[in-house]
Amino acid sequence: MKSRFTAWNRLRQAWHQRGLQHALFWLGYTGFWYILFMVVQRNQPQWVDLLINLGYLSAHMGVTYLNLYWLIPAFLARKHYLGYGLLFALLQLTGTLYLGGLLTTLFKLLSGEPWLALWWQVVDTAFWSVFTTLILTMAIKLYRQWRQSQRRNQELETLHLQTELQFLKAQLNPHFLFNAINSIYFLIHQDQDQAAEALARFSDILRYQLYECHEDLIPLEREVEQLKHFAALSQLRRGDQLAVDLDFPPDTGGACIPPFLLIPLLENAFKHVSAPPGQPAWIRGRLHRAPEGWHLELSNSVGEWAAAPEGAGGIGLSNIQRRLALLYPGEERLHLHTEVDRFSVHLRLPLSTGHPSSPRPTPPHETPLPDRR
Repeated sequence: MKSRFTAWNRLRQAWHQRGLQHALFWLGYTGFWYILFMVVQRNQPQWVDLLINLGYLSAHMGVTYLNLYWLIPAFLARKHYLGYGLLFALLQLTGTLYLGGLLTTLFKLLSGEPWLALWWQVVDTAFWSVFTTLILTMAIKLYRQWRQSQRRNQELETLHLQTELQFLKAQLNPHFLFNAINSIYFLIHQDQDQAAEALARFSDILRYQLYECHEDLIPLEREVEQLKHFAALSQLRRGDQLAVDLDFPPDTGGACIPPFLLIPLLENAFKHVSAPPGQPAWIRGRLHRAPEGWHLELSNSVGEWAAAPEGAGGIGLSNIQRRLALLYPGEERLHLHTEVDRFSVHLRLPLSTGHPSSPRPTPPHETPLPDRR
């Protein structure tokens, strides 16, 4: 019941606002012609000018509202151009006959001249007056509809981009999830302390994705934490077979970046890292500050037989490039480089000291895991 009452109030307010706009338009439009008549016909009584303008107003309002609220919605909006053109011409003729007859009758009462002679004097003025009013009001109507359509399309495009960005950033490779859970399961039977540490890291990654990635910007420090967690969990299955060297600064100076932007790049490196027989596999990463922003450089070894990386499980390098194109249109932020023994990515991020709109949230009813890091 309350929602119906609220909807009715909104509808009534909209109608009141529209009625006020229309009243102001007709007041200004008629006032302009009234003042013009007073200037041109100075020897004519004001009450005559008032009657003439009321006649014009009745004709103008009649043809305008028939055109705006019947002809345009029923014919022009449905692309029935021939029918609209014929009815528009009929409306123009009807308005001209009505206004011409009204003015002729008024002038005959005032001057006593023959009706037909007066008719030919005013019919031309009546025609152009009706035609000008129809064109002017139709132009205003169509322009407002175009603006509303543009605004609606822009809102839909913005919503689409926001939805796409949410979809692209809120994905974690299911293979990583499976491998991490599997590795933690085996660690429970071998080293419970290490298993607890791995579980704490895994929990923090999930918490980060579920409760923090909805912000437009997050502290770079938090993303760096997730990179370290991800690297530690991904290395559990590789052990000494993979050398990981990550150089990430402990202090990022309050910089902020779009969330979940760096992890897929490191995920891609772990997915595609390989090495020729007898040689160690490695992953190297470095995050450093530059005058124009932050730079992330990641590289991983590849064997001669390995194909160039195509993606990173659930999100892929192509999706990262798409997301960067949405975030920074017209700018090339990600560079990929393939060599015989390595694959490298170089990501440039602009300086940003903005902060999330809300502090780091705590999930409801969550029992914190012991932090054994």
